[in-house]
Amino acid sequence: MPKTLNTAGRPAEGQLQKWIYGFVALVLIGVIGVWLMGWLGWLPQMRDVQIGLIANLAVVLLLVGVLLLGVHQRQTGRKFEDQSVLLNGITDHLGAGVMAVDASGVIAFANPEAQRLLGYTALQLDGLRFQDLLLVTPSDEGLLHVAAAESAAQWQNYSGEAWLKTSEGKSLPVELTVTPLHLVRSGTLSVAVFIDIRDRIDAKQQLRALAYYDTLTGLANRALFFDRVKVAIRRARRGDRGLVVLVADLDNFKQINDSYGHASGDELLGKVAQVLQGCIRESDTVSRLGGDEFAILLESVEGAHDVAHLAKTIASALSQVFTVAEGEVHTSASLGIAFFPQDGESGEELLKNADVALYRAKEAGRGSYQFFTPDMARAVVEKLNIEQRLRAGMESNQGLSVSFQPKVDLMDGRIRGFEALARWSDNGRALSPAQFIPIAEKAGLIGEIGLRVLSEACNACVAWQARYPQASVAVNLSATQFRDVRLPQTIANVLAQSGLPAHLLELELTESILLGHFDLVNETLNNLRQLGCALAIDDFGTGYSSLAYLQRFSVNVLKIDKSFIDGLDNAVSQMTGNTLVAAILAMAHALKLGVVAEGVEHAGQLDVLRRLSQGVPITVQGYVFSRAVPLDEVLHSLAQQFEPLTNHIEL
Repeated sequence: MPKTLNTAGRPAEGQLQKWIYGFVALVLIGVIGVWLMGWLGWLPQMRDVQIGLIANLAVVLLLVGVLLLGVHQRQTGRKFEDQSVLLNGITDHLGAGVMAVDASGVIAFANPEAQRLLGYTALQLDGLRFQDLLLVTPSDEGLLHVAAAESAAQWQNYSGEAWLKTSEGKSLPVELTVTPLHLVRSGTLSVAVFIDIRDRIDAKQQLRALAYYDTLTGLANRALFFDRVKVAIRRARRGDRGLVVLVADLDNFKQINDSYGHASGDELLGKVAQVLQGCIRESDTVSRLGGDEFAILLESVEGAHDVAHLAKTIASALSQVFTVAEGEVHTSASLGIAFFPQDGESGEELLKNADVALYRAKEAGRGSYQFFTPDMARAVVEKLNIEQRLRAGMESNQGLSVSFQPKVDLMDGRIRGFEALARWSDNGRALSPAQFIPIAEKAGLIGEIGLRVLSEACNACVAWQARYPQASVAVNLSATQFRDVRLPQTIANVLAQSGLPAHLLELELTESILLGHFDLVNETLNNLRQLGCALAIDDFGTGYSSLAYLQRFSVNVLKIDKSFIDGLDNAVSQMTGNTLVAAILAMAHALKLGVVAEGVEHAGQLDVLRRLSQGVPITVQGYVFSRAVPLDEVLHSLAQQFEPLTNHIEL
């Protein structure tokens, strides 16, 4: 069994004691021999009294010297014994494991802390070799370099991390120091001192998790994803194997966040992560890049057919109904796919082109996927550039402006109101609403743009009251704005800040906004009506409206879409166009709704509208009177009343 650790003394002191004891022994033997010969009469000189006294005195002195040496030796032994007790006390309470290993590598001593850390008793350690406790590769997380084992075996100095095997066969990470001692009596003795560093290893692993894993879903994050793509690309080049980067993005995640709250959004992301992990192989990697965007790395891909099958599987799996704390969530995902090396030779390039394909997939329809092709890159990159311009402009409060198109009474030519229309121009480059509005909606910027347009429109309406008394202002609401539960309060705040009476603000809604979630839609409409605002259905006739919808949701105005107005001045479609417009006007008359005809460009269209209106109050908006103009022109140079146009066409 491992013995108590003893101190062998200092080498110089032990050597000196050997010489002293040897010299005294020789002198004592010599003197006693001479004294005996004299006593026996063998040496006549010893009979001399003086010589005899001297000899006797020498013997006595030598005996006294021997006695003193014995006493000193006893005191030295006690001193070493005290030092041994002190050393054992220190090692017992050191707070670190201490082992002494003899020249053959067998453990000669182990303090209680070493026994506790390793789970061995002193009896169990008896006869064990220290090298048998060293683990060279216990796990991927910690490695004991072979140098540590060799140092311990050869009694060389070693200091660093190591792994020791416990009695249960588990690995224990330690900070290990091995120091060889060269002792006089017992030869070489190596002392190993080690402390438990499991807390340090855990901290390292936590830091690694923060650096390489997404805290919300537990998936690989962007940094780890790119690291794995780099490794996969090297393997693909060596083995000529297929490699694919697939990007998945939830189609309506922002709406879910706005409707159900961020906690439910985070819960949904966690469930989506589980679904994605269930769709791929163990050798593949799924990562959360940020927000609701996920990336998947597929290795050893056979061909596009297999990838298409996986994309369909993922799209189908994510189209299910997810249950979160706030209720059931309906969602879908769009996917973009890029192949190595034809679509990119680096992780960054593959991800960029997969994003391009994703963008095209969203345009094609929700829940679909697209493979990247070079011809789609130019158009998508242009849209990405527009998005960047929009973001930069909103941050710097530049680029966005509001123009106003007059709405003219069909009968007397007076301006009854204006529609506020967003315009965008930066660095001399103008973007049409058809270009930037859809991009702003997908980029999540439409809410901020809509709020700025609403605020400027209300301030402008107050400003033109002196020139156009009781002329209202119409503002379009996007679906994102309408679904925001804070919308009524936001509008109330804008009205209060501008000082505009609520009845002069007309809010235009597209028909698609009214679809689904009847209770929520009706509640929002009621709140807006309580503010005193007028409500209009924009682009009427192009969506899903029916008489039932108009009865369900009490609105004030119908805006006839331009596509129907175009038919009024076309010889081929005159009859159909006239019939549809007449039906809309009759419906409005029956429901006592106001009507706005938008997109009127020719005098002939005005005349047809006048004939078909049959007393229905109708205002006209279009180039036949005026394009949309800046506020300064509204206040100073725009006509207050347009001459009624009375040209006729044959019906």
